Amino acid sequence: MSVVECDEPHEAEVYAQFTVERDELPGTAYDYPGGSELTWYAQDECQGRFGAYTAHSYWMSRYDLRTVTPSFSTWDVGDRITTCLIVDGDGAALTGSARG
Repeated sequence: MSVVECDEPHEAEVYAQFTVERDELPGTAYDYPGGSELTWYAQDECQGRFGAYTAHSYWMSRYDLRTVTPSFSTWDVGDRITTCLIVDGDGAALTGSARG
């Protein structure tokens, strides 16, 4: 994945990142909680951050969201960062920022 300026066509826009804290999911202190558990958690957290970034409700927006969560192998080395991405709901390239 390469970083481009917002005025150039791009597939996704990063709008938030957060750390999965020790007690937010079962087993997060040491054990990998599982891909499905992380995905559900990330979707919920990213939806909650969507409106603050775009100034629109996620459910009323033309955008969709994607998440990037730690994998089993990166979790094992301490990765707890989740990234929230905005994508076009129809799969088209984005041009400009979805902010505000």
